[in-house]
Amino acid sequence: MSGIDTPASLYEHMVEIWGRLVGDSTFFLREELTKKDNPKAWEKDLKSLRSPLADYLESEFSDLASANTAFNSISQRYSPLLLLAGLDRALYSYRVTEVGSRSCYEFPFNNTLWHILFRQQASVETVHKQQDGHPLNYLLYHRIFKMEYSGVLINMSENCSHLNRQLREFIENEETYLRVYLGTFQDGVGPDWGGMKDKKCITSGFSDPLPCPDSDNKTKKGSMSGAKRREMSIISCLKEASKQKSHVVVMPELSVSPEQRAVISRWLETNEHQFFMVVAGSFHEIDQNINAEIPVNRAVVFDGRGWELFAHDKILAFGTSVCSEIIYPGTAITLLETPFGVFSLAICRDYLEEDQKTQLPWQDLSPDWMLVPSMSSLSGLNAHKRQTKTMANLCGTRSFIPNQCFDGTYEDNQHGFVYCDFVDKTENEQSEKCRNITPEQRIFSIPVID
Repeated sequence: MSGIDTPASLYEHMVEIWGRLVGDSTFFLREELTKKDNPKAWEKDLKSLRSPLADYLESEFSDLASANTAFNSISQRYSPLLLLAGLDRALYSYRVTEVGSRSCYEFPFNNTLWHILFRQQASVETVHKQQDGHPLNYLLYHRIFKMEYSGVLINMSENCSHLNRQLREFIENEETYLRVYLGTFQDGVGPDWGGMKDKKCITSGFSDPLPCPDSDNKTKKGSMSGAKRREMSIISCLKEASKQKSHVVVMPELSVSPEQRAVISRWLETNEHQFFMVVAGSFHEIDQNINAEIPVNRAVVFDGRGWELFAHDKILAFGTSVCSEIIYPGTAITLLETPFGVFSLAICRDYLEEDQKTQLPWQDLSPDWMLVPSMSSLSGLNAHKRQTKTMANLCGTRSFIPNQCFDGTYEDNQHGFVYCDFVDKTENEQSEKCRNITPEQRIFSIPVID
């Protein structure tokens, strides 16, 4: 029995190399210059690295010193960037043959803790993979990121055994795409801002409904509370998404109260459907364990049974010359590992911020799927589109942005959008990557990463 976990020791070396490369841009660019100067020799060396790394993984070391000696004899013959690419591939080949291998490790480097996460599927081709100067291009089968960025923790969700079982069955049935339903609510109901006293945006309920724009619903203003009409809209959304055989449902920011969230959980538990995940919008709510006076803006993700997978508290509040959102800032981003890649959740400004001093580390995390409940004006949606394009170009991220209008009227048809490669494109025609959500088009078929 080996005294040293040989894959773990190589992962630790991999983290150290990555930390050096991303921590010093000029060092990385000098390393990349060697590859660019003689790409054939670089590829030849990469192939020659397979054998010593495979031998290392098959070895049994009694102590760390002997393992480090063996690795140093390899590292002296290859450049750091070449080692990074070689380790990425060698550890992938090892892991796919070892049943039960760990998919996530944590290691310290340079006084910082890092996650290294095995990709269930290789990273997809992106615009940036055709360009030089991007360290991510050298990681096909792993993602490496810090466990904390400026006080924001990066958590891995562990409560997903039922979800992963559903997804494995999906794969065994040779399904090829996910059906994602974006449930915006055109019901004349919006958050009740309480008159925006002192320009503070805090909501604890819904406004009385405006005359409903849906001609099939003759409910008049005042005859039904905003909360009740929204509950009816939520149930209608779930029924329609189920009818269209959706797998994932995402609802907008500040559209689902905690009481309505409980309704969603019960509906999922007691009705037949095909859902893998439901993002139950978000809402302002007091969490006594966090702050007794200032609310969080919380979104919850349920699995198909109605059990909570994880929650996300909005980190970056919105603020304009008209009003400022008063919320207690969240402290964490959660990544959900699945056979289809990594899912994550952000609430509106968490995803679109452009200021480097406040933006969150989405490029480092490079999630495959981003679910983003939003409440934005047209300018906010345009900012989302810039961010989703950047994430698609760099990381291949598929982004889903259902949008809540401030007053529930949707006069400008701002229901949000989806940005990704779509399943309904032909070989001779590149489909547009950004498609708007409309009342007539709420479900989108997305090819599973292969």
